[in-house]
Amino acid sequence: MLQGFAPLEFVGDEVNNLKKLYGGRSLLDKDFVIPNVQKEFTQSEYSIVHIASHGHFDRDAREVTF
Repeated sequence: MLQGFAPLEFVGDEVNNLKKLYGGRSLLDKDFVIPNVQKEFTQSEYSIVHIASHGHFDRDAREVTF
């Protein structure tokens, strides 16, 4: 469990299907961290970005988590 959220069960299949359709690179689980995302956006141009993630949204921005 990452940051209190259970894994999203079908993300692996979802990402693999999107890669078959559009190609591209994927950052999953421990690889999906800010430095890696910044590196990808710096090194390549993207017209489509798909993010499958949990999030907690609150009226108090200090309580928002991903």
